[in-house]
Amino acid sequence: MILNIDQFSDLHFIKQAVRDLMKLPLVKLASYSTQTSEKKGIDIIAEQIEKYFHINIRDCKDMTLGELVALMDELDTYAQIISADTDSEDEIRCYSAYVRKMLVLNRQLPEVQIYNAINVKEYLGYLNTLCIGSNTRYPANDKRLVVKLQMKLAKAIQQDPTISLGSAFDILDRKACAFWIPWCNFIDNYAEQIRDAYDMRWWLIASASDIILSYPYTAADIIERYKGDLPLTTAPIPDEQTAISSQDIEKGH
Repeated sequence: MILNIDQFSDLHFIKQAVRDLMKLPLVKLASYSTQTSEKKGIDIIAEQIEKYFHINIRDCKDMTLGELVALMDELDTYAQIISADTDSEDEIRCYSAYVRKMLVLNRQLPEVQIYNAINVKEYLGYLNTLCIGSNTRYPANDKRLVVKLQMKLAKAIQQDPTISLGSAFDILDRKACAFWIPWCNFIDNYAEQIRDAYDMRWWLIASASDIILSYPYTAADIIERYKGDLPLTTAPIPDEQTAISSQDIEKGH
């Protein structure tokens, strides 16, 4: 697909590209599996949504990407409420890695292609102006993440001012895999970098979309639409949680 580079600075073009991606039916993204015997990423996420929101797994698979992302953000909020350690937060990062993997493996879809083709410099500049009045729950955190992204990608943007959002994702992906480097000596520092990379990568898909969309996806509305329970922030805390390690993600489990 050939895109006009002039479109990248068009705010309407950026908003439409994000809107098209968020409207993408999950069935178009969920058709992959690394091995026949393994569960697909969407199956694992759907199980968690059913567990915490009591939304039927089949209904989960009928959702759009925007609906799924909104529910995963709600899970993230819930994890921060019920747990003081990083296990629950890392679990959400693993779910977001599944979504990223689905997007990577479906780059041929027009909605994914156009979103990934947005000029990252223009995109970050646009988000920077919107953060304070954002629709998300954490505008100050949004601003901090934009600044972090600008710093992480500064060299790449300087070398290529037309670098695409998809290429920026690839850079963050490499940083998220830093813990596989066998000669790293400062594990804690690398762990922090991994979390930063996952947070920024997910933020570009989730919270950034909330900022841009005129009518952001709201978890409470989605739960009601699919006849699930109330948002987790008002629901009883379950006795057990199932954690998935980030290593499982990289191995495709």
